[in-house]
Amino acid sequence: MNFPILTSVILFIIILSFAIKRSSKDERALEEFLEKEAQANTTAKKDLDKLNYISVPAGFLSMPSDPEDHDSSEALRMLNFLKDKKIVNLTGISNTDLKLEYGAANLPILASYDSNFTLLARALQMEAVYLERNGYNDHAREVLEFAVDKGSDISASYKLLALLYEKSGEKNKKDGLKEKAALLNSASKNAILRALED
Repeated sequence: MNFPILTSVILFIIILSFAIKRSSKDERALEEFLEKEAQANTTAKKDLDKLNYISVPAGFLSMPSDPEDHDSSEALRMLNFLKDKKIVNLTGISNTDLKLEYGAANLPILASYDSNFTLLARALQMEAVYLERNGYNDHAREVLEFAVDKGSDISASYKLLALLYEKSGEKNKKDGLKEKAALLNSASKNAILRALED
């Protein structure tokens, strides 16, 4: 008769000990984060010359376009805007890590470089959609290969490039695409890999 009560007490003790251990782990993780953040906030400004800067290829600005087509006109507008900007792919790197590496004072400029990369990846995807839709498959492929090489994490870019490889009878190139996707430092990586499998 006392067996259900004893079982309940033991179960309660197990759950309580698990909660206490988890709470102490969370506290340690928070303390470590706060220490790291404090160190990052005092890191001196460092030189940004060695960053992996990305330039908009001049040829992309003269690819076939149509001012009446939203994708084409918007992509061209963004690419022209970005051609003289500094662009760096910082996807997946936390602000704390950026401050530790390059100094807290550089965080706003690094954020603008990364924002430029996001705009570039979107512009390239829009341009590729327009080009593929209008039969300029070689141009679309060139744009998408550039985007993938620079670390774009837009899954539609990978899917469209895989489709272009299939259309040209180069299904074997999908393996290289999967390898590049596997190297991404992005939350989208697994979704991209799943899309390529499909």
